[in-house]
Amino acid sequence: MVYGANIACGVVAALSGLAAIAMLMGNADAIPESLKIGTIKDKKGKLKPIDPVLLVHFARSLGHEISIMVTLIAASVANGRCALLAKFLTCGFLMSAGWHNAWGNKNEVIAQVVFAAGFGYFGFISSGETLPATKWGKHAIACTIEACIMGLVALGLLSGSAEALPTALKTLNLGAVQAIGKDLGLNALCCLAGALDNNGPTICKLLPVGIMVSAWSHAMMDDMQGAYLNSCFALVFAILGFGFAAPAETGGKKAQ
Repeated sequence: MVYGANIACGVVAALSGLAAIAMLMGNADAIPESLKIGTIKDKKGKLKPIDPVLLVHFARSLGHEISIMVTLIAASVANGRCALLAKFLTCGFLMSAGWHNAWGNKNEVIAQVVFAAGFGYFGFISSGETLPATKWGKHAIACTIEACIMGLVALGLLSGSAEALPTALKTLNLGAVQAIGKDLGLNALCCLAGALDNNGPTICKLLPVGIMVSAWSHAMMDDMQGAYLNSCFALVFAILGFGFAAPAETGGKKAQ
């Protein structure tokens, strides 16, 4: 059932892409209500709703993180090697479900558990593919470094620190800060899985698209430093993806 993991990843990528498009347009309907609360209290001592402009920036930030995840998953789907990615996403969605449960987002908890169960089945139970030996060429190394950078920033955001966020997002509540970190953590898992499963060359071709969406999002919130930095990352990956040949492909073997 190797194809099952590929199909599952493809479906999630498609659904995530649709959600990302809506968020990039500033639509915050898919964001849980617990994350739309501001940090300023009214005269009665209740927290006011998040500022509308800030909410648009927040929605776009989540949208660009999801866009990056879509490109990373698409790279594994394109190569037909998603067994390891399914395993990683099982863990990622379980952690995401736990986080949503902590913030009282019941509908999101159910969705994340369903995704985790599907990926767990295709990744751990029905997969007949053994992992190929990782080819540690320039593509795999670049993707691994990118995954580590994403992971470190994600850990900082999940701890509640908003230091890594642009000025326009620093007034988000704790849950919103952690939400960005959670999605960035999922991106790190997808990137690392792709690197270990020899999908690095394809990732280097597709990831610049997602990163440029992120650069646009940063530019829209007047974070030009972030936009320039992401543009540089996109350029590096594009050069690696299109300017350097991929190593010889090594596919997984069927388990006996």
